[in-house]
Amino acid sequence: MTLWNLRRAQQATLVAFSPNLDEKLSQRLQDLGLRLGETVICQRRSLLGGPRVYQAGESLLALEKEI
Repeated sequence: MTLWNLRRAQQATLVAFSPNLDEKLSQRLQDLGLRLGETVICQRRSLLGGPRVYQAGESLLALEKEI
């Protein structure tokens, strides 16, 4: 399952980053609060497939499907 599959208000524990994800982007996401073992909650989903908002700890991140 990926974060993109989460429904609104559903939560999951982050267990890995995609091996296809650039290492610098992976590190940047971790710097922003998206860390392995962190509980992530889908806060908002766009009806038209735009970025989704996720909460990880005290951080809110808007991510597109490609990430």
